[in-house]
Order: sequence, then structure tokens, then C-alpha cells
Amino acid sequence: MKKLRRWFRTLVKTKAFHICIITLIIIGLIAFAYVRIAKYNSEGETQMPFEVSKINVISSVDGEDSKDQSADRWNLDVSQNNDFYIYIEKNNNYHGRTEEAIESVVIENFEITKNKEQGENIIYKPDAESEKEIFKNEDKNKVDKIEYTGAAESKVKQMQMSNQGDLIYFRYTNKNIAKFASNEEELDYSQILKKLGTKEEDLKTTIKFDMTIKLASRKEFKTTVNTQVPIEGIVEKGASSNEIIDVNKLIFKRN
Repeated sequence: MKKLRRWFRTLVKTKAFHICIITLIIIGLIAFAYVRIAKYNSEGETQMPFEVSKINVISSVDGEDSKDQSADRWNLDVSQNNDFYIYIEKNNNYHGRTEEAIESVVIENFEITKNKEQGENIIYKPDAESEKEIFKNEDKNKVDKIEYTGAAESKVKQMQMSNQGDLIYFRYTNKNIAKFASNEEELDYSQILKKLGTKEEDLKTTIKFDMTIKLASRKEFKTTVNTQVPIEGIVEKGASSNEIIDVNKLIFKRN
């Protein structure tokens, strides 16, 4: 036993032993960092002052008078709308050092992939002037990105949201997917796609976009939303809605 203790004391004093210990510590730190990074990549931020509680999508069919000359009573350019409603709420379980406030929410970097190439992809912001309608498919409302500014008062149609959480929205339209002509006395817009013989599978579109929540404290949290539109039943019903995105699967990371 005495020989073993002398051998160990001698070993501890050697340079090789010190190198081995330092190497093991470095390997341990690297492994710990790797596990933390892997967990962050898979789970993202687990404590945010604000959270997305729900994303609802309403799909509908729209028809505008065509510029093409026609003797028909109805001569329409048909579009398919998808209205996104995003609910951002204060996280009551957040225990930060300071009271947080939203500076802005930015939705951008849209990527749109269609099963069948038809129509024109357009993003619309809310129409600021209309009292009855949230969206109007007009050139003045076309945008490449959506940005809501945080403020004490909510004026969502003016792109101003409550800095303590709010409902924000935008529209993605597959514009001019078909032409519809008819001499019917009255037209049921909800049946246009059905009358055209449109296949729902041909309308399926994958829409992907980035959403960043920017805080007054200069913290930024970013996620990517990836889903399909329109909502099932659009051809048969002409309008459909659903909470199609599992917000628990949204991974927010520091930007």
C-alpha cells in the first residue's frame, strides 16, 4: 500500500498526468457545450416574455371583374385568399428582471411552393381605410414583408399593435388562378371553384416565412413557420378555417 501511495504521488507530479487531467476537463466542457447547443437547437428558448398562443388561417375564394371583354353577365378573375391571424400574448410565467415590451413583430422571407404553378403570389397587409373589411386585394396593400410596431394603443389596421401582446394578421393570395364566366341571375361565390372543376390538390401550396419578435430591451426572438394552404374543403365549401399550426412546435431562438 505504501508503494502504491508513493507511485501515485510520483504520478501526480508528472507533466503527463497534468496534461491528461486538463485534456479530460476540456473534453468534458466540450461535451457539455455540445449537449447544451443540441438541446437549444431542438427546443429553442424555453422562457420568453411573449409567446405565440395560436395561429388561425381562414381560406376563401374571391372574384374580381375581369378586364377582358365579355358578353357574359359574370366575367371574373378568380383568386384564392388565405388570411393568417397570429395571437401574441404575454407569458405570465416569465420571470425576468425587467418588464418587457414589444418594439415590433416582423414577418418576412416568404417562400411559396405550389403543387401546380398557377396564379400570382401576393402578400397583403390590412387595408387601413376600409371600416367593414380587414383586407382588400388592391395594389396599395401589396407588401414584401409585414411589420407591426409596438405601442401603448392597438391600431392593428394601421400596423400598430399593443406592446403587451395583440392579434396581428396578413393575407396570402394566389391571385388570378382561373377565369370564370356565367350568365346566371345570381352567383354564389362559394361555388365558383366547384363549377370550374378545380381539384383541391392543385391548389395546395406550402408557405414558409420567418417571424421575429423584437423587444424594447433589444432582445430578439426568431422562428420559422411552415404550413400548407388552403384549408381542406375550400373547393366544396368556398370558405374554410382552421387552427392549422401547432404553436408548441414553433422553435424561437435568439436572433
